[in-house]
Amino acid sequence: MRSSRTALTITVLLAALGYALGTPREAGPAEAAENLPASAAPVLPAPSELRAWYADYPAASDIDGARIYADGADAVAEVRWALDRFEDAGLALPHVEVWMHDDLSGCRSNDGSLVVGYTTVRSDRRVVYSCGTRFTLLHELGHVFVNEHLSDAERDAFTRTRRADAWRADEWSRSASEHAADVIAWGLHPEHVRPSRTLPNDDASLGEAFVMLTGVAPLP
Repeated sequence: MRSSRTALTITVLLAALGYALGTPREAGPAEAAENLPASAAPVLPAPSELRAWYADYPAASDIDGARIYADGADAVAEVRWALDRFEDAGLALPHVEVWMHDDLSGCRSNDGSLVVGYTTVRSDRRVVYSCGTRFTLLHELGHVFVNEHLSDAERDAFTRTRRADAWRADEWSRSASEHAADVIAWGLHPEHVRPSRTLPNDDASLGEAFVMLTGVAPLP
């Protein structure tokens, strides 16, 4: 039994590392509908797979207009850190609800697949589910920012600049919305982690893309 648990832990950690480095990851049912533009996103309940993760969460905390459901003080601190990075850059987020795990223990959905990040909309609030890494949290909040602030014309221009197929394409690397979220995460992360599935990913290209999306320079 112990060896089985050890194997599962290694598998989950390797999958999370793959997300950060840009290697393919397992796609759970929740991923199929994530990150729709505001103009197209339906009002969805949290998928049953995600409800299972957070069934025992404590009452919400409110931080600067964001409603936070987190499984401990460390997770709340991670959300506060991410919101502060947006604020430090002068990037305004709309009302957002964040469900945060500070490790990967809750990231297996009911069918066994790994889902480390998910963004949807419910009522008047954007809803983000995140666990595992700071880059993931910044990426998901990046979706919220660009969906709130970019016009259709600006999305089209960004899509052309990144030579993506469409704002939202079937393939991650060809989806401009994923490029945008990766660019935001790169620009706000203090280590400027380079995404490897959305190219080009050199500092100059990412910096130009960040300014195009936000109008400001990346944070140091």
